[in-house]
Amino acid sequence: MSVSRVESGGLTLGGVPLDRAFESLARLEPGTQAGWIYDLDLIVERARRFTRAFEALAPLAAYALKANALPSILERLAQEGLGAEAGSEGELELAAAAGFGPERRVLNGNGRTAGEAAWAGRAGVHSINADSVEELDLLERAAAREDRRLRVALRVNPGVEAGGHEYIATGHDLAKFGIAPGDALAAWAARSRWPHLALDGIHVHVGSQLLDPAPLERAAATALELAGESARRGAPLTLANLGGGFGVDYSDAAAEFPLERHAAQMAERARGIRLEWVFEPGRWLVAPAGVLLACCGSSAGTGGASSCSGRG
Repeated sequence: MSVSRVESGGLTLGGVPLDRAFESLARLEPGTQAGWIYDLDLIVERARRFTRAFEALAPLAAYALKANALPSILERLAQEGLGAEAGSEGELELAAAAGFGPERRVLNGNGRTAGEAAWAGRAGVHSINADSVEELDLLERAAAREDRRLRVALRVNPGVEAGGHEYIATGHDLAKFGIAPGDALAAWAARSRWPHLALDGIHVHVGSQLLDPAPLERAAATALELAGESARRGAPLTLANLGGGFGVDYSDAAAEFPLERHAAQMAERARGIRLEWVFEPGRWLVAPAGVLLACCGSSAGTGGASSCSGRG
């Protein structure tokens, strides 16, 4: 967290005194009692750190909009050359409005709707992560209507126990997301059934808020094994989307996900393998850069004295 205390006892975020930030907010919205304040420079700094860490793989780092879709954040990340990972039609619209071009938009999500498929077919995306084989028929129809070829990765359940809270663990055998490896291999081998789809990718995502990279590395190993097996069956893959899950520790211990070490291990694992890579960082990029600022007094925005506090 970039909040720090100065000698006067006040708090600052990104070098800006928080009481001054709150006064500015109150002038814009009289009567304001609370608001989120973000350090956009810190978000950019973390985005650049992520890009540097994975430089050897030259991936598309597609920011997960579900982490925070504030337009000013999206616009800065678009300017930095990141991609955008959307999970709905609304998030696709937000990504487009913020400046993410078709080649940098990734569409995720289970329960694919006809509207999402039509949007991708009409406006274009980098790739779509399909959550079921049945979804391919929907995407094929949408792409055919626009005479467009859509790139698709199959979200495969790698059977990896990620730890953490059960509600955000998504890669174990009983998870509701993704398809079985055998079904994915069969679909890749039969991809001529969907002539308007470039069905050449694999997507895995084992969970969120991971501080131990071991589950991510096991999922990556499974993805590479499946890519190799698909190639042996005559259906080579060219895209590997390894999802997100890079955690942020909110406890007093403030343990940090070992980003650089994990990236180096991934680069070593991928040595000599010809694949395009996508990662989907979300919370890791933005969580340490925001603070909830609340006014404890009743005179906020009225020019009177008040006591305000910040919490990350």
